[in-house]
Amino acid sequence: MTPKRPHIALDIDGVLADFTGGFLPHLSRALGREVREEHITTYSFEEALRIPREVWSPLWAQFQHRVYHEALPYDGVVEGVAALRDLGRLTIQTARPDRATEATLAWVERHLGPIEVHFRHGVGKYRYDDAVDWFIEDSLDEVARAEAGIPILVDRAWNRIGAPTGIARVRTLLEAARHIEARLRSERT
Repeated sequence: MTPKRPHIALDIDGVLADFTGGFLPHLSRALGREVREEHITTYSFEEALRIPREVWSPLWAQFQHRVYHEALPYDGVVEGVAALRDLGRLTIQTARPDRATEATLAWVERHLGPIEVHFRHGVGKYRYDDAVDWFIEDSLDEVARAEAGIPILVDRAWNRIGAPTGIARVRTLLEAARHIEARLRSERT
């Protein structure tokens, strides 16, 4: 009997797409000060940078299209996705809003080729009905909210404080693929 191929779910922003790299130079210019990724110590830009909501909202409205359209994949993402495809079925689970659907699908196709994308704005991304075996995420809130799947946390400045113990933490998708492969191999023996 052939073993079941696991369902591996990937987050997009902070895991596949470097949403900060393309956005921070624009934000720095708009704020008149340098903003680097290490300044983003929570998943909320306005909270991490202490930007009042009345200042943040128009800035985000002005630049959010750049995040969805122009973000580049993190280094090694294409190779990591290929390695993960060899291990199982891949889907992308994203909390991006409905207005970003077209840009998100175009980004995924342009950078990664065909992958099924599930939009989960306003609800948990890793639900029982998705039958997720593993998920690769950068948001501690999403890890805590997950109904199903074994989490792997991609190390980012905004998730270094408060992570639950026992969660695998990786720097790249290739590391995540190696981790999953080792676990699958150990389960088969």
